[in-house]
Amino acid sequence: MARQESERNQAEYARQTAVARAEYQAQIDAAQQKAQQAGPLSAAQAQQAVLAERALLAQKNAELREAELIAEVAKPAQAEAERITTLARAQAEATRLSSAAAAAEGRIALDQRVIEQLPDMLRAVAEGLQGANLTVLDGAEGLSGLGASLAGQGLALLDAVRGGLSRSIETPTGDAPQKSLDATDPTAH
Repeated sequence: MARQESERNQAEYARQTAVARAEYQAQIDAAQQKAQQAGPLSAAQAQQAVLAERALLAQKNAELREAELIAEVAKPAQAEAERITTLARAQAEATRLSSAAAAAEGRIALDQRVIEQLPDMLRAVAEGLQGANLTVLDGAEGLSGLGASLAGQGLALLDAVRGGLSRSIETPTGDAPQKSLDATDPTAH
């Protein structure tokens, strides 16, 4: 019995030893597998970190290129458009001032031409009245009234001539022919 008891104890001891060895071996195998997977896992994690950094770098490069394009293309184009707009406005203002000056010059030239023609016009009126029989009823007052009336009619005639000539100068597009007073032109009187 003692022998059987001893063999049982030895068998129990061998079983416990085998179980303990198996547990130890399982822990060793798990640690080895974990260690073997740690390399690829850490490599994969490192690769993910590299890819994330590359994506960030690509985004930064895209933002940089966009900023470069804005600086190289968009801003110069915008500046050129503003320059052209400014030049166009300046040209339009210069054209407006030039046409205003030309119109003023035309009115001045017209007035000068009319003034140049006044002596001939007054001479023609005087010649027309030279042989006329006029009866003045109110004496000196009547004569003054006649002179004033003739001067008023002369001014009205001058205004009519000036108005007709300025309209013809303002429409040089061919709608109406330009009229001018020329001392050498017999049809102008």
